[in-house]
Amino acid sequence: MNSTLRGFSILSILLFMSGLLLPPAAHAQKHPGTDEGARAMLTEFIKPGADPKSLSLKLRPAKADYETLFEKPFAAKLQSMYEPPWNAGKIVITGKPRQTEVVLRKVTSAEARNWSAKASETLPGGYKAIASDIKPGQTIYTFKFVEPGKTLGMAYDGLVYINGQWKIFPKAYRAKETN
Repeated sequence: MNSTLRGFSILSILLFMSGLLLPPAAHAQKHPGTDEGARAMLTEFIKPGADPKSLSLKLRPAKADYETLFEKPFAAKLQSMYEPPWNAGKIVITGKPRQTEVVLRKVTSAEARNWSAKASETLPGGYKAIASDIKPGQTIYTFKFVEPGKTLGMAYDGLVYINGQWKIFPKAYRAKETN
């Protein structure tokens, strides 16, 4: 084996081991679709030196994500409503300086569709209006960045692990409110 070929092979092995040559879906598995994965991913936002804008962009849904979570007529409306703020960089998930903990809650789409007591306690009330637009088989997370020992903080909703990645659909019920 000549030195050029050997160098290429070593570089390929190093890139593969670092994850750079993995398919995009496998590379995105840094934070799996579990409660622990959600917590770990959200903790990235409150680490010292975090770049919330860049981290938030990773949560931006694509058309397929909207259509996987929501029924098509509503999915299209929601996507068209959120494209301008995403494009303008106005959707940024962030906590305040002393908010170093994550409070995480979840409901299944079945609980949301039936507007169960758990859904009512976990999701903002506006979700009741879009409950029938949420497709079965999903888990929707709400979360807060809080100061240690506190229960109030920066609150967000609509976090979902979908199509192999974490995405956020904040205040999706607002699309129902607009005509």
